[in-house]
Amino acid sequence: MIRAWRDKLELLLLERDYKDIMLASLLYLGIAYFALMSIATLILGYSHFFMAKFIAMIALFAVLKYYQKNLNVKLSALFLMIVIEIEIAVHLLVGGFIEFPVLYPFLAIAGFFFFFNLKQAVIATILHYAYWLIIFIYAIEHIYTNHPILTHTWVFNTFATSFFILAFSISYYFSTTVIYEKTQKALQAKETILKEIYHRINNNLNFMASILGLQINHAKKNPPQSYQEILKSSRLRIDSIAMTHEVLYETHNFKEINFETYIKKLTHLVGKTYGKSIDITIQSGKLKLDSSKINRLGIIINELLTNTIKHALDAKIPQVEISLKLEDFGYRFSYHERDGQKIEMQKLENSKTLGMRLIRLTVEDIQGEMEVFWDDGL
Repeated sequence: MIRAWRDKLELLLLERDYKDIMLASLLYLGIAYFALMSIATLILGYSHFFMAKFIAMIALFAVLKYYQKNLNVKLSALFLMIVIEIEIAVHLLVGGFIEFPVLYPFLAIAGFFFFFNLKQAVIATILHYAYWLIIFIYAIEHIYTNHPILTHTWVFNTFATSFFILAFSISYYFSTTVIYEKTQKALQAKETILKEIYHRINNNLNFMASILGLQINHAKKNPPQSYQEILKSSRLRIDSIAMTHEVLYETHNFKEINFETYIKKLTHLVGKTYGKSIDITIQSGKLKLDSSKINRLGIIINELLTNTIKHALDAKIPQVEISLKLEDFGYRFSYHERDGQKIEMQKLENSKTLGMRLIRLTVEDIQGEMEVFWDDGL
């Protein structure tokens, strides 16, 4: 049961701003305090104190109802502090200077710097000091005249001591404001990243669905000899896209991926799937691309690597050179299959296989241009 109440309380706190939580807590505690003090003063026979406590309790209850209806934190906090300030002033003026710690009123300064912005807090503090200066001077000159302790020097010392509370409140304001702003910025950054990740995943899922759609249409027109092969190809295409998220996670970079790192992992995946190794050379320096571009290039490279392995001689390890360069017009990507078997270029260019179709569509998708030729290999 205790755990259930704790969970409910945690949920309530998570759903509300920290100023809301503080204000609600102060209002409930204030109402409870003045209710108990009303009962105590009534039992002890302090009728003049009883009325002050009881009226303060009713006033705080009204402030609570106003806050619950309007959810105006600043105005509700101001009403709360005004009620307490007046109640303390009444207590002091009717004979409580000796009984009551006179620094209590100045604790309200901390509330100003908690609930209000800096300008509002400074104005409220100045008005607060003026208000209590008038109360103290009036009490000394008209109520506690010729009192051995309550003098103008005592007022000065009280105000001077209160500056420690003021200094603490100002320090608290700046420290919490900075921390709160940093936390808010961090949360906003995480929210932006989560939205970006969702957007990427959504795009990738749509892209995967499109690839599978092409695979289905191709299978209808050209029934495969082995469904195992078609499933293997589909899995590789999906894995090449999923690998981008794996690399992003491993490098703790949610925006860009090192091209060379990605290609090495993709080459290993293709070789492992078909049980063959590839001798690959990558020339890209430290170029990084966003996940969308990497995904598209990954689809192209996956098709090319798969084709290289499928058509390689059994006793020969295929050699491939891959390069990516940043030039004035954009990126130049090159896939060179060294010492490959002679290919009829015209037949390749007119090929209607799913792999070539997928490569052409992907090139169009990234607004690229494709050129295929033979130079000591494809």
